[in-house]
Amino acid sequence: MTQPVDSQKETIADALARRVEARPGGTPRWAEAFRELAAVDRAVYDAVARTPTPELDRPVRRLSDAANNSRLWLGIAAAIALAGGGRGRRAALEGVVAIGVTSATVNLGVKPLASRRRPDPTVAAACDRLPQRQHGERAEPRARRHPRSEHFA
Repeated sequence: MTQPVDSQKETIADALARRVEARPGGTPRWAEAFRELAAVDRAVYDAVARTPTPELDRPVRRLSDAANNSRLWLGIAAAIALAGGGRGRRAALEGVVAIGVTSATVNLGVKPLASRRRPDPTVAAACDRLPQRQHGERAEPRARRHPRSEHFA
């Protein structure tokens, strides 16, 4: 029942499906559900990568860079703590604790289950050098975009 998956495109769901199948008494129903989830993940990724979004590329990249290492969420927590009084400080503290617990869970628990290679950086660099089309211009076929965020490690 195991379907071969290109290692470049293996998702966490694929890895979970393999682990479920490898366990004695593993439920094929769960493995199939994980495989379907992986197929949806790849389809969404491919659709986003192929969709031309020249007006969104730069601001979304800046937003993604700001989110690296939870900087965006920590900044939001700081703003809430400063502007929200005692209740805001408590909420900000709870948010920061949630960030820490989630980060530890994902980085120490989930990521080791599904190690996968990062996208080829030369392809991502080539995509960055593509000329931006102007409004109304016809776009040339575009190379596939790859995530640059640390969250895809």
